[in-house]
Amino acid sequence: MVDQEFLWTLQAVSAVATAIGVCIAATYYVITLRNTEKIRRRDMVFQKLNPNMIQHYQITYDVVRMTDWDTLEEYYKKYSRWVNPEAHRKVVYLFNHYNALGILLKDKIVDSEQVFKL
Repeated sequence: MVDQEFLWTLQAVSAVATAIGVCIAATYYVITLRNTEKIRRRDMVFQKLNPNMIQHYQITYDVVRMTDWDTLEEYYKKYSRWVNPEAHRKVVYLFNHYNALGILLKDKIVDSEQVFKL
């Protein structure tokens, strides 16, 4: 016959193994949720940025061509919000684009290799 103390030990080991399994499953679930949230946030931001659009390249080209100023005062005289609102919108668009990429890099949602490949 099996000793009663052995059955209790076996039952205790089984309960501990079950508890460890539940803890591991919960930890895995939390890690998976965090990774999924990071991926979802990254994909959402990349969809909004969408650097493959022709419009983005046209705006970038237009802003890069705005080099006919030497001082900040000259820039404001030619491209301020009140003097040239269209150019100002393009500059702000690019600032927001690269600011969003910077936030993704800072929060470690994307790594620099992914941004570089884009």
